[in-house]
Amino acid sequence: MNREELFALAELISKEISEDNINSLLDVVGEKTRKTLFMALHAHLKEEKSRLEIIRKIYPELSPSELSICRLILQDKTVSQICEELHRSSGNITSQRANIRAKFKLKKGDNLKEYLQERMKQYEEQYESTT
Repeated sequence: MNREELFALAELISKEISEDNINSLLDVVGEKTRKTLFMALHAHLKEEKSRLEIIRKIYPELSPSELSICRLILQDKTVSQICEELHRSSGNITSQRANIRAKFKLKKGDNLKEYLQERMKQYEEQYESTT
């Protein structure tokens, strides 16, 4: 990859780029780099989909929206980051977190993230013991 391609890629991954500039930046990178990018993106999306499927199996009592929030909590996202990623207000996210906590019957002092991680760990241990 040459210097021009590297700078185009750096600009592509920044959050400040407009959709209008994406195609022109992709034109800067060579065909091989473009294919590599698309293959990496495809692999990432496939992994993300399988991760969401696992989360859906572990927490079947949650709605799709609540599952998305749990996935982001497990990724160490803050409430403001979750709001930004899901394009929702902090009140909406806080309300949905309260619903999640209620479904799991968590007490006020219980840590939601730790609870999610523990159930994930239990699932992984159970899955490993059956394979």
